[in-house]
Amino acid sequence: MNKLLSLLFVFSAILSGCIISGTPIGDPVFVFPGNTKTFSVKTFLSNSNFVWILDEEEVQSGGDTFEYTAQDNGIKSHTLVVMELNSLVKDTHEWNISNDADAAPSSANNPHVPSGPGPWFEGWYTRVSDVGGSRSIAIIGASSLPKDEYYTPGQYLPGYINVLISEGNGAPTKSFTVYPEHTMTLVDGEPVTKNPALFSPANFEWIAEGFGTITQDSVDIIIPGVLDIHIQTENRLPYNTSRTEIGPYGELDLLPLPLSWWIHSLGSDAQYRYTILGDSSPEISGVGYAHLEKNWGAGFPIGWVWAQGIAQGNKAQFVVSTAEIDFGFFILNAWIAGYRSPTISWDFRVSMADVNYYTERDACAGTFLFEIADSNRKLIFDAYASPDTFGDVSTPSENGFAPETGGESFSATVAVSAYVNELLTDHQIFYNAALEFGTGYMCQGGF
Repeated sequence: MNKLLSLLFVFSAILSGCIISGTPIGDPVFVFPGNTKTFSVKTFLSNSNFVWILDEEEVQSGGDTFEYTAQDNGIKSHTLVVMELNSLVKDTHEWNISNDADAAPSSANNPHVPSGPGPWFEGWYTRVSDVGGSRSIAIIGASSLPKDEYYTPGQYLPGYINVLISEGNGAPTKSFTVYPEHTMTLVDGEPVTKNPALFSPANFEWIAEGFGTITQDSVDIIIPGVLDIHIQTENRLPYNTSRTEIGPYGELDLLPLPLSWWIHSLGSDAQYRYTILGDSSPEISGVGYAHLEKNWGAGFPIGWVWAQGIAQGNKAQFVVSTAEIDFGFFILNAWIAGYRSPTISWDFRVSMADVNYYTERDACAGTFLFEIADSNRKLIFDAYASPDTFGDVSTPSENGFAPETGGESFSATVAVSAYVNELLTDHQIFYNAALEFGTGYMCQGGF
């Protein structure tokens, strides 16, 4: 009996030295700079004799959990090891940690596959705000599946390219548009055959034959005889830095909506250069911050307002939209707002309970007011852009992309005010922001 007890004791000691699981699960684990993630381990028997080692340096002795805070120091890969110590065994568990925002999960930014016949569209939008605070450059690249047609992997679809350029500060927004006959999207170099895998990074290429390409971090577009434009982005700033695969819709992403919206970045670092051909202008280049987003679905809302801005130095960002979406048997008044500043990171959307909103808009005057409030918070967007600063944009319809069904200005001034318990907590003014009115919300007399 004594021998059996001894064997059981030894066996228990051995088991206590076996790490059987570690959280979080995934390789690599992504942690956005400034965020903290908790790592933990479990053993067969309770034990707290652990040593935690980060990049070959001991950072904690004891405890079965470790809180890792990502630093913005330019080092994007780390190794975290936990070692359990006892007299019989030294067992370890290891995680690879990534702080590379460009490699963070962002599956919704990859191309999608239509669930049935057209009409259906998918398009990507990149807008760069120059670091100087005035100039803006935006590119839209999109494809459309015609009405009653079914998608076949590898087929060419009719498309749309729109380039918008403004010097800001009251300058007009110049619009350059072309409708390529042949566009296609690829993932990992292959035609799209299925919807994006959950928690995967963006890795796509949108191709417009004869005009160029758009990827998750680059734009290379030439409109022959009109302009030549190139943009490169890095250091993505996800809409949700804690869960980088979550977009502005939140839980609404799980629903079969007629229109989906994804924000890939609120403010990536960007380099740009472009030449407007035929007017003897020199090449213009610079650096700034890029807002990247996309839409896909059966069609655009029957009316909408969209606004977006990045403060100087990329210290604050916002995006807000209100729209009427046609579900066929009812019209949904939808809205979404996100605001990031050094002191506040707030999200609001129509699916939230106990949230009230108020809005005013006048496209002909270039004004838009939007207020959202819950039990103790209130967020106000007050936007204005001179009507003569709007440039034309096309929008998806049953018959492809309809010209001049939207207007966008890059000379908007947007004041954002945040209140907590009726006290002003944060206030930012965004100059040379984007303000867009579309379809039913357009100025009927035109801009």
